[in-house]
Amino acid sequence: MSFKDFLSKAKNYLDNNKIRQWIDGDDDASGLEVGFEKTSKNEVEEFLAQVSRTISNLMLMKKFVIANGRVFLPDHYIVFLSPQKDKEFQGRMREFFLEGLQYLSEEAAGEIVGKSSINQVPIKVELRIDGTLMNSSIDYRVQVFDGKTGKSETFESHSKIEDEETIVKIDEGKTIVDPKKTIVEWKNPQSKNSQTPTKTLYRIDISFQGTFEKEVSVKKTNIKIGRPSDGSDVDIELKNGKVSRCHATLDLDDAENIWLMHKGQNPTKVNGLSCNFEEKRLVKPGQKIEIEDYVLIIKT
Repeated sequence: MSFKDFLSKAKNYLDNNKIRQWIDGDDDASGLEVGFEKTSKNEVEEFLAQVSRTISNLMLMKKFVIANGRVFLPDHYIVFLSPQKDKEFQGRMREFFLEGLQYLSEEAAGEIVGKSSINQVPIKVELRIDGTLMNSSIDYRVQVFDGKTGKSETFESHSKIEDEETIVKIDEGKTIVDPKKTIVEWKNPQSKNSQTPTKTLYRIDISFQGTFEKEVSVKKTNIKIGRPSDGSDVDIELKNGKVSRCHATLDLDDAENIWLMHKGQNPTKVNGLSCNFEEKRLVKPGQKIEIEDYVLIIKT
């Protein structure tokens, strides 16, 4: 089935309150399988769903209701693609991708404010390119734009489509961390002090095949996890042939959040969910990092 046909079928068969389930990957409840054979999403559809999920989460973050029941939502979203991702969406594919993104965003807004009120929220979505994302593990950013004031806020999404969403606000100002740590505002990571501190920043418990091995004190903002080898400079050694020499990294940012980046050939899981290659994943204290037969648990 072509992407154009997919969108056509989606428009015909999506019921109210179902769009979020499709965005989140729950096709069995989405209604999309009605009238045609259900198929798994391809890479383009997965990316479309992920960007749509970020936009719909931003709608939920920013909405408020006034006394007469009307719901405010931001109405203008600019999706900035990395140069690498931008090359994938050219010509007619770009037109269809934007059409799909516009449609899914309108449907998500309709679910939030109610179908009868959607005309009061004329959602606009744009696609642009962000050269600062060159060679970054981040494929896109979403900017919430207010045309009346000219003010905007820019966000990144750090999750796979089925994971708990973690949205990061890119902000040069003060650092504020939401108590639930699902929404994080941080300074430009380039401003981070790269000097190695002398104090312990956090600790990691390491277990092998269910048996506790040791506790490691981390005193650097950036550490490598991998298989030891000649000339290896890994900070945490996991002695297993299936572990890559640099299997993952842990990065402590200015807001004291710990980010894992998966770099190995074989899987890395955080809280039971597999990481994409070079994907940043927020790791909360107590969550399990699983690499082959090893389990690492961060303690602050």
